[in-house]
Amino acid sequence: MLNGANFTIRKLMEGLLINYSAMFSKSGVLNSEGRKVLEEMIKLLMNYYPIYRRLVYKVRREPTLDNILKLARIFLSEEEINELITNSITTESLALRGGEEVSSC
Repeated sequence: MLNGANFTIRKLMEGLLINYSAMFSKSGVLNSEGRKVLEEMIKLLMNYYPIYRRLVYKVRREPTLDNILKLARIFLSEEEINELITNSITTESLALRGGEEVSSC
């Protein structure tokens, strides 16, 4: 069962990954909105999981997608991460096409 902090950290991480285009720059680094979410997540991490201090330090210094994914793997499974990223890409591509769905027929 998830405790409150673990649940919140998972939700914040999911928010970062689902909203990839809004939270990351085109070069794959967190923008200011993404950094706000990251800092909220880090506060919880340091209070409940201080063992991850070194990883948090690295993520804060270099908030790239790769480093964010290292942090995500602590709280989310690979399947969950892949699903979130796939959903983000699908949603983004639909938005670029004006919301029209493409049939595979």
